[in-house]
Amino acid sequence: MTDLNFARSDQARQVSATDAIFKSTVKSEAKLPSSALKSIDFITLVDILSEGEIELSATAHKNNITDKTSEAYKNSFLKDLFLNKQPVLQADADVNNPSASDFNYESVKFRFQEGTANNLVLPAAEIQTNERTDNEIGQLVSFPKGGTVTPRSVTITNVNIDVIRVRVKFDQFFSIDNETGDRKSTKVKIQIKVNPSNGSEVIVIGADDSEIIKGKSSASYSRDYGIRLSEITGYNTTPIGDSGAFFPITVTLVRTNDEGSNNTFNNMRLGGVTEVIEEPRNYPHVAYTSLRLSAEEFPSLPSRIFRVRGKKIKIPAEGNIVTAEYTQTGTTITVQKTNHGLLENDSIIFDATSGAGVDGTFIINSVASDGNSFTFLNESSDQTVNTSNCTYKPNPYVDRANGRIVYPNNYVFSGSLKATKEWTSDPAWILYDLLISHEERITRKDFDSVTSVDDVLDFDAISNEIVENLQYGCGLSETSVDKFVFQKASKYCSELVHDGQNGLEPRFSLNTNIRTQQEAIKLINDICSVMRAMPFYSEGTIKISQDAPKDFSDPNKIEFDYVFNNANVVDGNFVYSGSSLKTRFTIINISYFDLETQDIDYVTVKDTEAIQKYGEHINTIRTFGTTSRGQAQRVGKWFLNTQQTATEVCAFETNIAAGSVVQIGSIIGIADRVKAATRRGGVVKAATTTAITIDNVDSTNQPNIGDSPTISCLLSNGTVETRTIDSYSNNQTVVNVSSAFTSAPVVNSPYIFESASLSVTNWRITSIKETAKKTYAITALSHNQSKYAAVEDNELLEVKNTNVLTSVLSSPSGLTLEEKIVIINKRAVSKVFIDWKPVFGASSYELQYRRDDDNFTVVNTQESSFEIKQTEFEAGSYDLRLFAFNALGQRSALPTELNVPVKSFSDLPEQPTGFEIEPVNNYQVRLSWNLSLAKDVLFGGRCLIRHAITSLDVTTFGNSVDIDTSHGNTTEVIVPALAGTFSIKFQDVANNLSANAAKVEFALPETEDELLIKEQREQTAFSGTKNNVSVVSGALQLTNPNTTITGTYSQSGLVITVSINSHNLIVGDKPRITFTSGLANSGIFPILTVPNANTFTVAGQIINPEKNETGTTSGDVTVANGLLGRYDLANTLDLGAVYQNLRLKRHIKSEGFNISDQFDSTSNVDERLNFDGAAVDRLKARLTVQTSNDDSTYTSFTNLRNGSFVGRFFKFRANVISVDANENIKFTELGFDASLPSRVENKYISSGNVISTPIQSGTSANGIDIVFAKRFFTGTSDIGGSTNAFLPSISITPFDLPQGGFFIIKEDGNNNLLNAANQNVNGIGFNIIFKNSSNVVIDVKFSFQALGYGKGI
Repeated sequence: MTDLNFARSDQARQVSATDAIFKSTVKSEAKLPSSALKSIDFITLVDILSEGEIELSATAHKNNITDKTSEAYKNSFLKDLFLNKQPVLQADADVNNPSASDFNYESVKFRFQEGTANNLVLPAAEIQTNERTDNEIGQLVSFPKGGTVTPRSVTITNVNIDVIRVRVKFDQFFSIDNETGDRKSTKVKIQIKVNPSNGSEVIVIGADDSEIIKGKSSASYSRDYGIRLSEITGYNTTPIGDSGAFFPITVTLVRTNDEGSNNTFNNMRLGGVTEVIEEPRNYPHVAYTSLRLSAEEFPSLPSRIFRVRGKKIKIPAEGNIVTAEYTQTGTTITVQKTNHGLLENDSIIFDATSGAGVDGTFIINSVASDGNSFTFLNESSDQTVNTSNCTYKPNPYVDRANGRIVYPNNYVFSGSLKATKEWTSDPAWILYDLLISHEERITRKDFDSVTSVDDVLDFDAISNEIVENLQYGCGLSETSVDKFVFQKASKYCSELVHDGQNGLEPRFSLNTNIRTQQEAIKLINDICSVMRAMPFYSEGTIKISQDAPKDFSDPNKIEFDYVFNNANVVDGNFVYSGSSLKTRFTIINISYFDLETQDIDYVTVKDTEAIQKYGEHINTIRTFGTTSRGQAQRVGKWFLNTQQTATEVCAFETNIAAGSVVQIGSIIGIADRVKAATRRGGVVKAATTTAITIDNVDSTNQPNIGDSPTISCLLSNGTVETRTIDSYSNNQTVVNVSSAFTSAPVVNSPYIFESASLSVTNWRITSIKETAKKTYAITALSHNQSKYAAVEDNELLEVKNTNVLTSVLSSPSGLTLEEKIVIINKRAVSKVFIDWKPVFGASSYELQYRRDDDNFTVVNTQESSFEIKQTEFEAGSYDLRLFAFNALGQRSALPTELNVPVKSFSDLPEQPTGFEIEPVNNYQVRLSWNLSLAKDVLFGGRCLIRHAITSLDVTTFGNSVDIDTSHGNTTEVIVPALAGTFSIKFQDVANNLSANAAKVEFALPETEDELLIKEQREQTAFSGTKNNVSVVSGALQLTNPNTTITGTYSQSGLVITVSINSHNLIVGDKPRITFTSGLANSGIFPILTVPNANTFTVAGQIINPEKNETGTTSGDVTVANGLLGRYDLANTLDLGAVYQNLRLKRHIKSEGFNISDQFDSTSNVDERLNFDGAAVDRLKARLTVQTSNDDSTYTSFTNLRNGSFVGRFFKFRANVISVDANENIKFTELGFDASLPSRVENKYISSGNVISTPIQSGTSANGIDIVFAKRFFTGTSDIGGSTNAFLPSISITPFDLPQGGFFIIKEDGNNNLLNAANQNVNGIGFNIIFKNSSNVVIDVKFSFQALGYGKGI
């Protein structure tokens, strides 16, 4: 991928500094491309750093890495590139082999050009784009599961194209969780291929399946990929058809993984192809950069700071040729030259005029103590050379550590400058370069190729700078600038002084960006202020006067440029003025640019003695081009010292002879008899080099010889020399000196006396003006020579207190993640606790977390911890990224990262222990077990109990069926007494089951007499009604657990109406429903109503009011009805009448199984939950029953757990539910046992009342009809074969039957009981008549007892 969007900051700068900081001033709030997924779109920014060639990377130059094409140089420059004040590459990284963790940003690509005439073209603004409209655009790039790949291709014929931008588009991008129905992430692998005409096909994106798009987005989602054609092997712009032509090319988008299941929505299209032509300019003589950034790392444009070494300039050339002799031993060359005057670390240009020595530029590494020889190393030559001839030239060079110019000792400047330009921080030569430079700047014509000014970022803001000022520099001729003055200033600037931190640094360095058009004099003065200099024009050239000692080696030594006394000033008058005490500051705050914090900082200097005298008077000084605390401190010291000592101004006029000799900055001595109350100077009347005749001896106060007197005189070369007085002669008119003057002092020139007890006053000339009287008016400021030593007294700076509130913070440490189960509202809840160590100075933190390939969730908090609730996370691998923010809202560049697996109840509950069975009665048993140890079972979990009719050794939880579900904190339950094996597993709140079940086998005890009236068994054929079940190999099973049906839905309030043709669902079914669009929440829902075959309703959840204020929504829906199956047993059980206490026992023989334990045979791998090929536990099978009294109105189906039922008609249905699409069940037998308990009846109904015996039989010839209080079941044609198959046994007990008497119970020849009307009353009652021995009907009191089965209503 490469550049998608482009911006350019065309703000030209002149950079002249050591480690100068270039800040991009573009403050755009424009957002980079983004979407629901974390985009990997990019933006390319072009920043202009400087006009003219610059040195570029400060780190590379400091470490002598000169190859700008090397990885070491590029990595060095990344240390100097600060984005949002953080370096791209950490300072301590190995530039030759940095590790991934050394980078604060992952996706930055950085290119640069140093500003030569041959700059390369870097990625820049798009000036022309062409959106292709081929038929392939918008078409699906498909890879159906089990099918073939359909790629999409476009042919490119325009040879001027720089970049091809390919857009990959998805209509939707998510998958559906089969268990919860929630939207989850998905992923797609892609490749983009380019097939040029002159070579083979190249995979430019996604080689080795490396390009994966992952995440989720419910809306359409696009991602752009840029292909820079020049980076493809064989690229050229040869016309099509010519030999070796690169064009035409074919660009192809391919999907390399399949589209997944029906619950995966990631159809991919070729969304677009754009041909891009970029601006072709290389900006000759302009140093500029191209920076490519990722939207994922930079959601808005970052601030950019470049630490560079700037514009290259000319520096003094080598000195005069010196002849010498040399020898070489190994790599050490020794040069013999008497009194050579060179020092260690001086540089020479060596030329071996004889012998086998190697010519070149070298640094002296040792100097003999006698000063007659020195050595240097030549690593490229290991040899022995006997004494031979050579020459060398002292060579000024730039110290890479700090940018100063190192002048060899005793170097004599010839006025020549080196032809090859170098970078330096020397303010004198930077000023010289500014004065003489005349460089063409960028003009508006350079942007003629841009089709719209919108392509140039912030063009209007820089137009004045670019268009109105067409040159950098003043353009003066070299002859109009006094190079010798500049070289002298440069030497003083370059001397090493204490930096206030136990180190050394150049006295003055200039580090600045000249970014705006300025008046020449202001900029010249600003640069001069860095080195305590003043520019002026004299004798046809521009000069500078520097506040520096005359003798650099002895700053306390006074050397006058001229002397004045009352004899050589007009009218002998000196006029003095002083500054007010109120205007003198005692505390100075000096601003400088801190390279560490990349911002303005301050150093405070105090004059303690002055504070005690005058109090605290504070002033703030803004320094120009200063990046050193030590240099800023020295500025403050100089200002305070000068203010306290240079408090007086002296003005006077002098003659042409004196006025034409001195210049601005000259140090002069003044011997004023008025101020000193004595005459200490006059005019020389005559002179030799050792004897000076003075004027007016009588008025002159000559110092005593014992007071160490001196005399200062003007020589013929215009200089002033001072000599110690040895004696006076010739009546004190002749002064004899102890050592001769260089030449005889000038007659009629001034002289002055000084002594240990009385010195002349020292002054520095600040102004010289010629008057109409042909005299010179001079203004001078009092001068204290001791201030130089005071300013550079090696006073240590206070330890810098960086304000952590505004400094960019380091990444937080101690990031941990711990998952705990806590109890909330008596329910186990899993929480993730994320903690980290607080960062000092952090105002807030940003935590980003995601599960597996999902999108990052971003949390902002002021705490050093965060909790994720169970409802907000699932089990998986979690990526954490943590940033710290300072008070300015600046984020730590490098996040603290952590990857931790989170279980979220994924640990299985333990196997139940202590599982036992105890009979309660003939029909019930008590199951008991030990309490679970798991919180997630005890609080919100369940105990699942199943039963199978098989023995313990062959029973599994998978081939058993549910019989009871209890709360997780129970330890016993009463269930029907069933023969076979009971199993139990714990289920936690996340529906995870114990890995293994506890089992116990039970054999039925002998029970009371009961009648088994029906033993229904269905097998093999299973001829009943089937819904999503079918017979396979004689077993009944789910037809297709993967089947889904689709339709639409609408929700109003809590009612969701689903429309699906022939949905085949019934009330009570609980299908999994996934709402693939709209705002309804997916899940498992019971069917409430089924208005028709194409519609059903369910109860939904409240729609989030933040998303939808009306409470209504609609969209598409998918129902996983393949996981539900029903089988209605073939026959209805009809008892012939309504009975109570019908005892039903279910009969199920089943076996759960995995559809396939091989991936190749699994129809939907994404929906499969179990890959272990082991237990099949996620099935629920049950036999249900519904009852009716009239075969018209039936109850709902209820679970048949074994028990007693009431009714006449009974229908049976087997339901099966699979949670896992790969799990199925086989029913080999389905049925039930129906039985009626025996009972005794001794009550009857008379006149609507239930009456207990005894009964009077009466004397009716038809006998008496007895109607049982509750009827008995006697059979039906289907049950027992007849209605008298199970007649009750009737016992009669008469109380007063005479001897020979008897009774008759009326029945027909088929043993059917009849009533008096000869009606069949089987099970309803009977007819009885009593007779005596004479066969005569008699009235007898009697009781009866009927023993039969069933209890009718």
